[in-house]
Order: sequence, then structure tokens, then C-alpha cells
Amino acid sequence: AMASDEPKAKKPKLSEDEKTDSNLLFGMGNPLLDICAVVDKDFLDKYSLKPNDQILAEDKHKALFVPPVLQHLL
Repeated sequence: AMASDEPKAKKPKLSEDEKTDSNLLFGMGNPLLDICAVVDKDFLDKYSLKPNDQILAEDKHKALFVPPVLQHLL
């Protein structure tokens, strides 16, 4: 049993259309993305990467996820 001073979750109010739709998707966490590419040492140094390594992406890695066609605009 929950203590009386603990907040209770509120159920969202749904419209009539939403009440009939039972397909829901909820996601949390860090998405995994593999990038395999042949690059030179200068590229690795630019993003503080090591060969054959795995990392958690940081702000400095954002440019790696921009399509190459758009990179010249940054």
C-alpha cells in the first residue's frame, strides 16, 4: 500500500478517438547506433575517437550524425 503523502499518477484524459486506439508505443533510454567507416587518423583525432572503439555520443559527436550532404552547411 502507498503512503497517503506520496503523489499518485494521474491518468491522461483521452479523446473519443484515442480511447478506441489500443496501439501504444513508449520508449526510453539510449538508442544504439553502429557506424562503420574507413577514416584517417585526423578524423579520429578531430572527434577524440580511437580505432575499433565504442563510445557514448556527446555534443562534440553531433556532426557525425548529420548526413554528409548537409555537413558543408554547418
